[in-house]
Amino acid sequence: MGAEPWIGFCHLRAQTPERERWIGDRPEAVRWLMLAASSPQDYAAGMRRALGRMGYDLLSVSSTAPADRAEGLGSLAEKVPALLAQVNEARPVGLGDFAPPEAAASWRETDWDEVLDAPGTLWAVVDGVAWPGISGRLAQGDTDHACLYGTLDPSGRAMAPWLVRVQPGSGFAANLRAHPQGDHAFVLLRAEAGLDEIRGHLRRFTMMHTPHDPDAAVYFRFYDPRVMIDALETLTDSFRDSFTRILDAIILPLTPACLLPDAAKLTGPAIDPLDNPESCRGRLLCWRGRPRAGDGRRGPSAVSEPEYAALSARMHQRAVHDLARQLARDYGTLTSRRRCLTIAGGAASDAARFDMRSAAQVAMIARTQLLFGVDFDNRYPEIGYILNDRSLLAWQKKDRLADWFARMSRAHGLEHKEIA
Repeated sequence: MGAEPWIGFCHLRAQTPERERWIGDRPEAVRWLMLAASSPQDYAAGMRRALGRMGYDLLSVSSTAPADRAEGLGSLAEKVPALLAQVNEARPVGLGDFAPPEAAASWRETDWDEVLDAPGTLWAVVDGVAWPGISGRLAQGDTDHACLYGTLDPSGRAMAPWLVRVQPGSGFAANLRAHPQGDHAFVLLRAEAGLDEIRGHLRRFTMMHTPHDPDAAVYFRFYDPRVMIDALETLTDSFRDSFTRILDAIILPLTPACLLPDAAKLTGPAIDPLDNPESCRGRLLCWRGRPRAGDGRRGPSAVSEPEYAALSARMHQRAVHDLARQLARDYGTLTSRRRCLTIAGGAASDAARFDMRSAAQVAMIARTQLLFGVDFDNRYPEIGYILNDRSLLAWQKKDRLADWFARMSRAHGLEHKEIA
């Protein structure tokens, strides 16, 4: 397919203070921009290159569509025909004025009372894995619900995500409100469509393809609040535009395990990644965005390389926080929370020096560094020799390190947990 004028709603950031003058004397701004492209992915890649040459970073793009089929432009649509002749592949053509980034989308903290009292229809997507027994609870028949999987097998349905209408004042609403937020068992959606329409829409997003293995689709757990935040922040081309098409808002239970967006407006205290999950009870995060243009995508489909890289970076950061929480839980009486975060942040790259890359192997390296120093392999040559032995497989190194760690912990009288 040849290049043609495409348009998207772009969120960009100035690379230098001098560049801020051209986007309204602000560090970030949003605007409709046109560029010649052949697909949404080509548009995003071309826009990143073009803006980069001009001194700006493209933070996100949404509502991407061919210029003659774009939706959501309002009165700006009348100006598009006169600008089409100026569109090329090298330099963006602007439509309308630059505006503050809040015009694109917003994250703000809310609470259960506000969510349940707000007008409109509220829905929950509940994870049967994270909330065991939810299918049996729904079978009591006191609320509209539907399984997002097509299987009729009871065991499969028990572990499936479920779409449930949330009636304020109902027993199910009380169940949601009381459920531990640390389970990451559900997200809330506000939408006026009916049960069948929303179910059909959400079923398109239960699987996705990634550049890691384009031929094999993987489960996409958008009903986990942690995953939903990451998706809204990174999968701007393949997910957000399509997913939010029929939604008015997305509401997520907050926990320290959520990697909060930089733009999130919190009304309560700042959330540290090592805080107790119960400290966030009752705190919800609401996302609202502008209307999206329909571009024919049915779901995440194939995630682009840039999207996958951004998503992987967020997943890595969450993995670092998860490991830091493990260290603080097991050895918090021996060291500081800050040191747990520091050790966790460098453990993956340190473990890779010994060809150890699995989560269990990285965790073993982190535990050892926490108790015996980041340079323990140099300070204790007997274990350093084992870790540098290229004849040993990674799992063998991990097992021998675990044995050495247990002996050393006992010898030094250090409190520790059983190492798996």
